[in-house]
Amino acid sequence: VLVWPEASCQVPARHMGWQQLRSTFSPHVEFVCVPRQGGEELLQRLGMREEGVTGLYLAMGTLLGSGVSAETTADNYEQFGEWVHEMVHCLVTLRNELESVAKVFWVNGNSGQLAHTVRPYQALSMRSYPGHAFYVEDTKGDRIKEFTITGPMEVVVQDQTCFTEGENEQCVFNPLFNATRKLVPPTESLERQRRASDRARFEQNRRQPGKVKRFTEVGWKATRIPDDLYANIKHFYDTSKHLAVREAWAAADTFTNHWQSDIHMMHVSPPMTNAIFNTIRPILEEWAGVPKLVPTSCYGIRIYGNGSRLEEHVDRISTHAVSAILQIAQEDVEEPWHLTVLDFNDEKHFIEMSPGDMVLYESASVLHGRPKAFKGLGYANLFVHYKPSEGWTYTGY
Repeated sequence: VLVWPEASCQVPARHMGWQQLRSTFSPHVEFVCVPRQGGEELLQRLGMREEGVTGLYLAMGTLLGSGVSAETTADNYEQFGEWVHEMVHCLVTLRNELESVAKVFWVNGNSGQLAHTVRPYQALSMRSYPGHAFYVEDTKGDRIKEFTITGPMEVVVQDQTCFTEGENEQCVFNPLFNATRKLVPPTESLERQRRASDRARFEQNRRQPGKVKRFTEVGWKATRIPDDLYANIKHFYDTSKHLAVREAWAAADTFTNHWQSDIHMMHVSPPMTNAIFNTIRPILEEWAGVPKLVPTSCYGIRIYGNGSRLEEHVDRISTHAVSAILQIAQEDVEEPWHLTVLDFNDEKHFIEMSPGDMVLYESASVLHGRPKAFKGLGYANLFVHYKPSEGWTYTGY
């Protein structure tokens, strides 16, 4: 966090209750003092006038001059505290790989408060903060796991029995994250649910493309990520990859083969999300001929593991009108992992992407996927979605 004071660094720090916030979230938050001379330059780079500004604060890593606005404050501790909480919150994946329900309790003082109930072989994401403590109980009320939030993380409740001998292999090892997890054989009920999920996807692929408004001649275009934006995202990937967690998929979801191959997620910060939205939006507006697009989702960075597949599909009709796939990194790839695209002329394309490449596509109407199994350690993509500010009235998934 950068704080630019009007005069001395110490006075606003005391007024803002900085020591309390720092002790709460240490070591995840640090105070950086910017003197007046540096602060004036910072204001200029942000396009702000010095007059009337007693201080400002930014998340570390904010791209200055990229359309990101600074938060300003006049010794408002409550506002500043809310902003810090928003910056340090993290997403935690809870995964239950037991045959019974798992109950997750938040430690509130000397007692536990039920926070979530996770069904067998299901996963969910929750928002939490560094330092929050939780414990997990089984259906008998026995405490089977305890954990404290240290940042974005995955918590797995499972039977630890795992072996890889001969034909009795029961676990999968992910060398990119040096992690092993147990493979859970599907029940007959889960197999039926997955077949139903496949049928629903096939029907959506058949019906949806023909009823969605189209903006371009063929529905997709290959290009490059702007250099400055790619450099910033790639730096985040390289320095924070160890914080990735396994993506939370419903057990019956068949868009990917998540039950066979690990897929991890890195969640970008709000300032970086805004920088991505603001940079990609004019590119898509010009390509699609849409005067104003509204951002609806910035998803990823998703890291596919060895053996991953992404079945061919169309995206959510209500929010994913015009989109972009940003290729961020590849780890020990053995052969090209093609993106398949069926254009508006019913011609199928097999697109090979390299780090820094970007594909623009009309994702609610263009069938796309990566149905061939990936061969390599990791393949990292980021997805950005928009819809027109007016006239896009579709509803549903």
